[in-house]
Amino acid sequence: MKRPVYTADFGNSQTSNTPASFVETLQAQLGYQYAPIADFAHELIDFADAPRDPDFDFAQAIKGHEHYAEHLVGARNQEHFDFKVNSINKNMERRSVLGQSGMFNSLVAGLLDPLNLAFPVPIMKGIGGMVTGTMGVRQAFKAGAKGGAVVGGVSEAIRVPFDDLATPTEVAVNIAANTGLGGLVGAVPSVARNLIPSGNAAQRNFEVGTMRGTTLGDEVDGVKLNYEGKVNERGDGVELAKDGVNISYEQVVENFYRKPWTKPEVEGAKPLAQMDIPSPIEYMEFLIHREVARQSGRPQDPETLVKWIDKTNERALKQMTSGYGQRKTLLSDHPLFNMIPTPLKRTRASDLPDYYKKKHADLVENNAVTLDRNVEGLGVQSIETNTRKYETDLNNLIAELQDLQVQNASDLTEAPSVFGQRDEFLTKKMSGTNSFSEEFSDLIHLRAKMADPSFSRSLTDYEKKAIGKINKIYDDILEKAKDVDLMDGVENIPSLIKTTKDEIDLINKAYLQEAIEEGSNLDSLLQEKLRRLEKKKRLLDGLPELKKKQNYLSRLYRSKEIAANPQMQEELIQLIVRYSPDEKSSYWDDAVGDYVQLGARERAERIVDTIISTDAYDPSVSGKLSTQFVNFRGLGNIPDYELLKFIHTDPSILNDYVRKMALSIEYRKFFGSQSFDEFLQQAEIDLTKAGYSNKAIQDYKRDMVADFDSLRGAIITNPARWSGRFANVLKNLTQATYLGRAAQATMGDFHGIIGQHGLRPWFDLMTSPIDRATAQLSRKENAEYVEALGYTQTGMNNRITSDNTRLGEMYREEKLINSIMQRYHSLPVVGSFLTPMTKMWRSMDAMLRSSRIIKHSIEWRDGKIDPKEIAFLARMGIDEDTAKNIANIKNDAGETPYSKPNSLFFANVSEWSGRSAKDRAAKQSFVNALETGIHNTVVIASNADKPILVRGAVYVKYRKWMKPLGLEPDPRLTVGEEKLVKVSDGALALPFVFMSFGLGALPRVTARLADPTQRHRVIQTMSAVALGYGVLKMRKSDWWFENNSTQDILARSIDFAGLAGIHGDIAYTGLEMLAGAGVIDEKRSFIKPRYYGIDGYDAVSAPFGAPAGLLHGYGKTISNFVNGDVDEGVRELARNTPNLLTIPWQYDLADLSEDIGIINER
Repeated sequence: MKRPVYTADFGNSQTSNTPASFVETLQAQLGYQYAPIADFAHELIDFADAPRDPDFDFAQAIKGHEHYAEHLVGARNQEHFDFKVNSINKNMERRSVLGQSGMFNSLVAGLLDPLNLAFPVPIMKGIGGMVTGTMGVRQAFKAGAKGGAVVGGVSEAIRVPFDDLATPTEVAVNIAANTGLGGLVGAVPSVARNLIPSGNAAQRNFEVGTMRGTTLGDEVDGVKLNYEGKVNERGDGVELAKDGVNISYEQVVENFYRKPWTKPEVEGAKPLAQMDIPSPIEYMEFLIHREVARQSGRPQDPETLVKWIDKTNERALKQMTSGYGQRKTLLSDHPLFNMIPTPLKRTRASDLPDYYKKKHADLVENNAVTLDRNVEGLGVQSIETNTRKYETDLNNLIAELQDLQVQNASDLTEAPSVFGQRDEFLTKKMSGTNSFSEEFSDLIHLRAKMADPSFSRSLTDYEKKAIGKINKIYDDILEKAKDVDLMDGVENIPSLIKTTKDEIDLINKAYLQEAIEEGSNLDSLLQEKLRRLEKKKRLLDGLPELKKKQNYLSRLYRSKEIAANPQMQEELIQLIVRYSPDEKSSYWDDAVGDYVQLGARERAERIVDTIISTDAYDPSVSGKLSTQFVNFRGLGNIPDYELLKFIHTDPSILNDYVRKMALSIEYRKFFGSQSFDEFLQQAEIDLTKAGYSNKAIQDYKRDMVADFDSLRGAIITNPARWSGRFANVLKNLTQATYLGRAAQATMGDFHGIIGQHGLRPWFDLMTSPIDRATAQLSRKENAEYVEALGYTQTGMNNRITSDNTRLGEMYREEKLINSIMQRYHSLPVVGSFLTPMTKMWRSMDAMLRSSRIIKHSIEWRDGKIDPKEIAFLARMGIDEDTAKNIANIKNDAGETPYSKPNSLFFANVSEWSGRSAKDRAAKQSFVNALETGIHNTVVIASNADKPILVRGAVYVKYRKWMKPLGLEPDPRLTVGEEKLVKVSDGALALPFVFMSFGLGALPRVTARLADPTQRHRVIQTMSAVALGYGVLKMRKSDWWFENNSTQDILARSIDFAGLAGIHGDIAYTGLEMLAGAGVIDEKRSFIKPRYYGIDGYDAVSAPFGAPAGLLHGYGKTISNFVNGDVDEGVRELARNTPNLLTIPWQYDLADLSEDIGIINER
């Protein structure tokens, strides 16, 4: 490689009267500090061994440069001399720029120096108090000045030996400036703390370690609360006494982990859902409210007693629930924040009762923003968060099966991977076996055939181990289902019938006791509920008790294949008939609302029609039973080995089963035995009684339905429609075309880690070999427990495209595209390399987060925790009692399992005891906290962040003309006379393909920086801008920086950092539309658009997102070729072709462009 040629142009730098821009100042500041070192290294490499040139005339060369002769005298030849002159010249230019810089630019540029960024590291005793503002102003100034002097001294010691222009006076001035700056920066937190009213008053009033953390105070409804009162040792810890309510918190805590409220208090009474009461503190508040409600005395009549228990429980539950609104900050009520409406955001901001805010949070709360309850030390969990653990278990099982496969067929110990992502193609090639999908299918066939009486061969050791692992995941999920009594839907029919009858009686009694006007809205609601309950009772009355069969196999039917093949339909019908016990049997007809008697053939035909017309058998998440479950029960008589031809046997059956069962189990924890439709109906009744308008009720129900359907992957009614499938192909093609450098953008995720944890643990990790070893142990352990570290292709698509639609049965093109995109996001150069980079940042956050959870849990237990750390833990679902349980956790030998070799804790979760319910709850809470925290640091939008339209759906008022179009109102959303219809299609989500990051960044970055309960906000802002600028530097050439203004560079840096959230995307899209329409001049705009050469078509396509831009690019390519502008056509084609295709052919495309240019010239 040729060395650069240097020319001596010494002393020609000119001083300008124009003030230096911020970017110029920053470049000059960094060059001033570090360029002399780089020049020294460069000189050493290029000229240390260069021979002296006898023809080089130093005396002639030095003319005009005599003032710096002592620095130039060592030149070995003319080129070496020119290099030295050039270095000194640039050094002088940098000093000139710094001299022209304004005070603000100089100050900020200085703060962004890496040595100054390291300033918050505790290099002296007490600096922690300076940073948090707990020192006095004078004390903080002295501490900051001392730190600044140290940093200044170190900085000068590094620079001066290599800087030819350094003088003693300059060194003294620099150290003095650093000392003064350090003192001022150090004093800022203390000044702010003394002058600005605290935004955390509620936190400061939280008394750590006592039950005064409850929001109840000393009395409820005039009844005195005695926190030190005596209670029955066998009771629940709260008792009504003559002088008030006596409370033993220790007894409350002991009972909490037994979950007594999930069982009927007396026979016939309704149990509450497990997550209705999420913490010991709230259990105590529930018991207090219940005792106050029951002070009138316990009824003696058994029937009256049941109703009394249900009514007082419901009242206490709704009074206990509080704190589910978003914490007020500078941004929470700002129009800019609220102009991006999401269902959960609307509910948080509404005036609805807290109980109904909680039920919405139960669905999709992601803890990205601080809630009122967080500053009181109370956390929030949700179905969406809790289901991720099931995906982790499934990912681990798949990995274990893949390892077993290659161990059985080769000398490999584990399945091969590409940058951490296991690859089926490599597994097949390197082990000489089937692909994993083929191998898994063989195992499923073998597992099913084991039940065939004719099966006689012995299993190999490999087959025993592999089938044992498959059995384990089914058994584990079954145990979880039993833990929440989910299986009583098929095993305890009489109990369900009695509960339904009691609900009917309760409504009839309400008509006798309350003045309900006939024909009123409330009357209509109660009558509709009665009809629903009576229909449910008829369904249950005709259902026999069922038992789970052994060696259960989830059945995902090949519905599309069966629908297209009449012969398969007939074979399945005959199979069902063969296993039908009776000539005639009952079949539930949902339209009739009752059972009908059908012959075996007709019943079988209806079952097959149901299989064809639905994506797959889907056990109802809404409740214990579904009509589909009832009608499919006849299929349960058919052994799995008889159905192998009609069901999928690839790994998708496990994905399908685990996803559905996880949702069913977690739904049961939060909503109990109440179906979702029943919940909506009761919500409408309660809110109507409370005086809410029909519109407010309908809005709430719409938002709940949208999030519930999104959780189920059913927000788009028919994702298999051709338009949705085309949209899916286009989304993936757009990713492959435009995300070639996406891995660079993930550098911005680092500022999220800094914001969450500060610089200290990061520097400990980087500088301490012990901490690095601890982090490696944590990384391996966390990968076993945290779904975010076993990142799947589905998760990557959701990060990029904001897409969580699920097809029950994928078409071939979907399977092929998923396989290609998995490799695309895993590979560098030809792919985006996004998956390995995302996993790296998430893994780093998990290491630091697991240590902090242990650290702050110990502090909370010991009463030494900072209120902001209380909010930090609460945002991850960890309350005071959970923190104490984590701090006090033991292993099976009774020893503390976690350790602290140096600065970081190693959690060692695999050794945590699971003997007691309390210990198991602590472990699960720890894992859930990691999951929640990671998802809120490395940005990815969840359902709580996405407007409904972004998901591909919109709800509109129903009109009669819509019926011929196939649009029917959603019965769940009818309130009074108002009906809503959902219009949904994958194509509706196309304009928002790349908006997932911006949507996720709005609450996690933008809102976080406006939240006074968050720590490290200043350093996160600074590092975010610096990292955004770094990403910009990697993406843009020097020409771009030379031709763009300071504000453009700063705006793009902020945009890359995610500081503006989705508003950055919106603002730039607006600029591009205005430029394309000719409203503004793209070259003279104060902030320029992201792209140049925008035309009217670009202006029209801009609001429709990147896929529309891609199609427009293809249109321009064709237009250029047709019009003879082949050169521009080739360039346009290269710009809009995926990296995977263009990189191997990039030189051919360049040659083609050059050859065409020559032809055109001739």
